[in-house]
Amino acid sequence: MSYASQPGDLSSSTPSTPFMRTVLSEFCESFDAGVRPILEPVQRATEALAAVPEDVPAKRVLPTLRDLRHQLQQLIDKVAAQQAYVLIFGPIKSGKSTFMNALSAAYVSEVTCLPAYPCMVYVSHSDEPVFKVTRYDGRESTFTNREALREAVAEGHYQLMRRLREAELAGETFDPAVHMPDAIRKIDIKLDIPDLAQSGAVLVDTPGLYTRMKFGYDRMTRDFRNAAACAIFVVKTDNLFLEQVFDEFGELLELFSRIFLVVNLDSTKKDLLPDGTLAPSLEHESPWEIIEAFENLSMSAPLKEAAENGRLGIYPVDLLRAASRRIIGRRTGDGGATSDGETKVDADFDLLLEDLTDYLNSNEYLKAFLQDSLRRSRTLLGEMKGAVDDESVRALGREVQSLEKSCADARGTVEKIDRLRQIQWRDHVQALVPWLRERVNRIAAQVKADTQEPIGRAIDDWFQCNDSLHRLADAALLPIFASAHARLAADAEDALKRRASEDVAGLTAAEDLLADVKAVGIDMRQVAEAALADLKSNAPVESPAPILSSDAIPVRRSVVDWLLMRSGAAVRRRLFGPADHPDAPLEAAIKASRLGEPAREAIRDAAVAQLEQRIDRLAETLPDQLVRSYAEGFEREMAARLERARTDASQRLDELEERLRGTRTAHERLGALRERLSTVAASVDALIERFAQTDPATLTRHVV
Repeated sequence: MSYASQPGDLSSSTPSTPFMRTVLSEFCESFDAGVRPILEPVQRATEALAAVPEDVPAKRVLPTLRDLRHQLQQLIDKVAAQQAYVLIFGPIKSGKSTFMNALSAAYVSEVTCLPAYPCMVYVSHSDEPVFKVTRYDGRESTFTNREALREAVAEGHYQLMRRLREAELAGETFDPAVHMPDAIRKIDIKLDIPDLAQSGAVLVDTPGLYTRMKFGYDRMTRDFRNAAACAIFVVKTDNLFLEQVFDEFGELLELFSRIFLVVNLDSTKKDLLPDGTLAPSLEHESPWEIIEAFENLSMSAPLKEAAENGRLGIYPVDLLRAASRRIIGRRTGDGGATSDGETKVDADFDLLLEDLTDYLNSNEYLKAFLQDSLRRSRTLLGEMKGAVDDESVRALGREVQSLEKSCADARGTVEKIDRLRQIQWRDHVQALVPWLRERVNRIAAQVKADTQEPIGRAIDDWFQCNDSLHRLADAALLPIFASAHARLAADAEDALKRRASEDVAGLTAAEDLLADVKAVGIDMRQVAEAALADLKSNAPVESPAPILSSDAIPVRRSVVDWLLMRSGAAVRRRLFGPADHPDAPLEAAIKASRLGEPAREAIRDAAVAQLEQRIDRLAETLPDQLVRSYAEGFEREMAARLERARTDASQRLDELEERLRGTRTAHERLGALRERLSTVAASVDALIERFAQTDPATLTRHVV
């Protein structure tokens, strides 16, 4: 590539002199010193924003900040290296990669083997080969060989297509910065290319036009409006007359002050003559006739106007032949000598190189380089300020304050739970015993009173049948006793449950303790219900059968008994059977004649006395049993609920503290970025005031 050694070398005859500080070098150094400091704070801010939860509203500015940092990085690096970015556009398979091979005199197209992948490919000089990809989220990956890069791009292409289809199915407009932040945004190819080293130029291959994955294309081209030196549009002769090819060319004319239209010829093409023989086509013999036809028949008014005022140059070139000649020439060192038949075709490419070189070495470009860099930096900084001044970002401060309060509340909850876990809850429940004893005694009195009649009725029925005394106790009185016991136990349980179902669960606790329980989210009523669920099984109530001894029952003696002088005990044994088990059947008539009313009263009094004794004994033990069972269940249930509450509260506190750390970091870093933006914007304003009206003639720099 026959560019001058650096932008600004107006003539190859410039004398070799020691390096002198010039306006251009001073501008580049000042620009780098003034603008580069913004990169670190914006990187720290994006890292912090990436770490905050997805529901933080400020996270919506993350793609914008990443994008702006990427653009600023490119601009700063370009100015620092005084590089000329040459953008190459064109439809798929138009010869863009071949043009890059020809322009750099090196085989670089192999690394751009996926023309459908929508990212920029930068080709520049380096003594050692470097292959690097930059993703939308700012992450970079470096590879040591082309094969590794090719595999990474192929995998990225597959993932990109999958995410694109998912977005389409969801009815969304695909944006890689949002839908796939790890998508490849930029590929840097650095190879040993002397021509690029001499010129300081960077070739930028853009995605092929008219592809399905065209998203971001407008943004990518506009990013270079104030960063690229010029645009080169490559089109094959077969497509030169297709109106679709130039649909968006008018937009390029708006974006770039100078465009080179390269018509890619195939000088080996043959045409069929009338006699059936083949002859060199018009592309070989007279390519300019094709250009004239294009200008006269197909060129739109905007293109004609651009060509007439010197903003558009048209160059018919056999790029394949030119690339072959220059690569071979670099390898053999003979400059790529050609035969006479090839001289005209190759001269067309040399003319393109000469015009491109003249433009990149012109004061017009150098002034545009300076002014556009300043304009672009101010635009990007303004957009960045708009992002950090977004209401969602401003709201981060309020979010931090809210989270600090939430963390304090959560810590208070954990402390309350820890205090509650130390409480002996059964001590607070035991106070129910006196209350329940008083209530049970009243219930017992009622049970005893209500049982009098059933006992009398059972005894009356016994006098009307032939059952034994044992049968009376076992079959008639035992169910009455059991029912009385069960009623007392059930009513006592119900009384305790009603008392425990109140808000304080029957506890005798201070109001502040009860308030803490409520504050940590524990419902005392629910705890009581769970503790009472197994209350009956934990408070067994015995109900033994009544024991009716015949010894206390008066019996009338018969004449025989008197004659035989039988004792009362003997008489009762003959009637009832053994005293401890009176199971002898006794006819109703004998009961009427031998027992009578005195016996009836004795039996009733004995049964009632036993019932009352047992009811009193149960009433004495039942309150302690029930309250102890309830207290144990309550303490067990409270401990389990406090343990769960402690786990939940600790987890909640951890989540809040983590969210607070991330949000506070993002808030602080965005605040630091806002402050640095003011400083850097002031530096750019000072640079504009100092350099914007610089005379182009003063931009020349000399090199050794």
